[in-house]
Amino acid sequence: MSRKARRKSGLALCLAAVVLVALDLFLAGDRGQRKAFIPRDAGALPPKKSVVAIVRSDDPELPDPSPPDAILTYEQVDAIVKRAISLDTSERRLDKVIEPGDWVVIKPNIVTCTPIRDNYLGMGNNGERHKGQVTDLRVVKSVIDYLVHMEHPPRRITIAEGGAEWRNLSDPRRDPRQTEDGWTVHWPEFGNLSYVDIVDEFDGVNGVKVDIVDLNYDDWVDANGVIRGNGPPIPVPDPNHTGITWLQRPEGYYVSKTLLECDKLINIPVMKTHDIPGVTLIFKNYVGTFMQRAYGQTDNSKMLLHKYA
Repeated sequence: MSRKARRKSGLALCLAAVVLVALDLFLAGDRGQRKAFIPRDAGALPPKKSVVAIVRSDDPELPDPSPPDAILTYEQVDAIVKRAISLDTSERRLDKVIEPGDWVVIKPNIVTCTPIRDNYLGMGNNGERHKGQVTDLRVVKSVIDYLVHMEHPPRRITIAEGGAEWRNLSDPRRDPRQTEDGWTVHWPEFGNLSYVDIVDEFDGVNGVKVDIVDLNYDDWVDANGVIRGNGPPIPVPDPNHTGITWLQRPEGYYVSKTLLECDKLINIPVMKTHDIPGVTLIFKNYVGTFMQRAYGQTDNSKMLLHKYA
């Protein structure tokens, strides 16, 4: 198999695996009550085996199976996602965890977007778009389609991300040559979709509000529950001694108001490789939740996170 074909095969497998490998849902408190920003019993979940579903594009149970190195249509990707979801029969599956009235936040990875002239904003690799840093929008669309058509759907679905290498078009500090951002740009590799397209398609379906929150401009919350406060940051609870404390800032972090107030959080990242540990899989997707403006930073770079990690 050629290098190009192997790469396509790997991407197809990652696409198939991403759904339940990366659909980690976190309960954010009871609806109708003020969220406890530092729950008394907060900490790492007790050790459990995760439910993992991997569906290849050539799965014979799919309506239109294709070789792993094939270019897939949205319909094929949608079938892969829905089959992966259906393979989870546990009590923690999506239709058991999502409750009527929930506010569900979906966190994709949108590190980069279409390069500006002369690759001015560095969005890509050697002047080329680097789609390995961007969640396949077809997967996000399929998950939203699943959620809005549940028997008892959530009340709101928000796509939330804080991209590192682009500014929102509404940002007065953006370069005037920037005509697209991570929400409006269309990706030919991913069905020529944009996130604005996805929101327009699903907003209001079955009474579900579907919207976007750019985390780079979201309010942050301090440990006292004060919005955009300058009190102490929220400490990272680690009573179970998971062994990650040496990697985190002892004082804690300021946290996105959206992420604190939502009822469920679905992580749909790119399963990445990394030049230091080899792979980061789903974990670096949370870099996009860093509230850099809480620390006085005015651009969207996440490099400051390394200082506070």
